[in-house]
Amino acid sequence: MAAVEPQTLRSLAHHVRTAAELDKRDPVTAYYCRVFVMQTAMKIDSRSPESRKFLGGLMDNLEKAKKELADREEVHDEVVGQCHVENYALQIFIYADNEDRAGRATRAVVRAFYTASLLFDVLSLFGELSDELMEKQRYARWKATYIHTCLKNGETPIPGPLAEHKGDSNPAPSIGFFGSDTHPQTPGSHLADDIAAPQASPTAPTPSIHNSLAPSGATAAVQSSTTVSLTQENKNRAQRLAKFAVSAIEYDDMITAQDNLQRALRLLTTGQE
Repeated sequence: MAAVEPQTLRSLAHHVRTAAELDKRDPVTAYYCRVFVMQTAMKIDSRSPESRKFLGGLMDNLEKAKKELADREEVHDEVVGQCHVENYALQIFIYADNEDRAGRATRAVVRAFYTASLLFDVLSLFGELSDELMEKQRYARWKATYIHTCLKNGETPIPGPLAEHKGDSNPAPSIGFFGSDTHPQTPGSHLADDIAAPQASPTAPTPSIHNSLAPSGATAAVQSSTTVSLTQENKNRAQRLAKFAVSAIEYDDMITAQDNLQRALRLLTTGQE
């Protein structure tokens, strides 16, 4: 791959850098990062000599990676690949969110939030993001910008969604199992210029999201004898959630596995997640 992206593709620089950082820690996610860069770059500029050189190097890298990952199901099955990338992105997001809410907002947390937002971009390879993931992406980008600005100005960032600290009588919209959230705005380009690629994979303790699992609702759904008419979309979504759970178990992420299984169960028994 070309060492430096041409000016026309500078918007993809951090996706490229993230892929390089993940080569050893998570080669599958690194592979899909580069697939995203390739597809996006082709839409932006596939004609200039600089871009063609860059794309040629990127293609060589992808071919090499595909051979090295020939025995990985995640590369050959897009559903499994999507599950893998999504789980990795959520792990980083959860790490950053937990650190922030604990009042430990550091530059590493900024990088984690921003990297998670980039990996949510990569997930668009597999189709349109769910509303839940889009909320997380907006929140991650906003949080990265907010914490970065606070640290740059010598201020102490307020943990969690700001609405929680402003006495807002209207609850902020939910972002899945992370509680209430504001609608964050996309960060300016200055943030991408200032933030380096992640230096290390998050090694925080397994995040606690038991509050999101709502076992009482799931139990009630199981006990219900009402037959729910499921659409094909419902069935496909339940199947995907089950595969996500299996993948999470393989990575010893039991919390995510439980969450996905609970959501699949609720969907199959009530028609809603």
